[in-house]
Amino acid sequence: MSELSRRILTAVIGIPLLILFIELGGIFFTLLVLLFVILSLQEFFNLVHKKGFESYRTPALFLGALLVLTGHFGGLYILNLALLSSFFLLFFIYELRAKISGSIISLSFTFFGIFYLAFLLSHAVLLREYERDGKFFLYLSIAVTMLNDTGAYFIGRYLGRHKLAPSISPSKTIEGFLGGFLFGIPSGLLINYFFRDYRHWTIFTLSFLICISAVIGDLAESLLKRDAGVKDSGSFFPGHGGVLDRIDSLLFTIPVTYYFLRF
Repeated sequence: MSELSRRILTAVIGIPLLILFIELGGIFFTLLVLLFVILSLQEFFNLVHKKGFESYRTPALFLGALLVLTGHFGGLYILNLALLSSFFLLFFIYELRAKISGSIISLSFTFFGIFYLAFLLSHAVLLREYERDGKFFLYLSIAVTMLNDTGAYFIGRYLGRHKLAPSISPSKTIEGFLGGFLFGIPSGLLINYFFRDYRHWTIFTLSFLICISAVIGDLAESLLKRDAGVKDSGSFFPGHGGVLDRIDSLLFTIPVTYYFLRF
């Protein structure tokens, strides 16, 4: 089976499953987010170890899972409290280990992984359960992110001439970056037109912010992979790479959507 066929098959199976869990909501969607957090943390720490650095994986997985669950049961303020508590707890665990050498690097990588993956992705739970049309805005965030990535890929592939960030991702171009807006923003406006009736300027602004955030998220993960010297973060999704490869943009776009909606 070709790589393109594997990518299509994975999408055909994966997208309906994602929709199912979003529709179920509640603890079912939370458990899906929890699974993604655990798997992406594993992939992240594998990248760290490829660089020859140490991280404290087991406490990070536990604290990452705790953040997702506190987001589900306690909301935003309890999630922030859990993040602060995890920072204190990591220091306490390292102090008990009495291993001084490499502590700065290990603590930094471990807490960064918790924040980057568990804390940011926990906002998907907050957004899904948000009282003012959270499910709709979760769909909107995912759809605009996907269409932005699709537009950037095709426009960049056929019209791309000028590199966007050649040292991080040589294949990404300025033309592709602009093409993402041509796909992402209209998709947000059309979704709103057919399924809701929010002000067009509001959805335009949100879609614009999602497109910007998607690019930043994509380049952020590319930076990590480039430093680790790998093409993909893993192989969980056939033809698509690892979990982190699939959620890299969403790690940024979902929190942006949540705080835009909240404030």
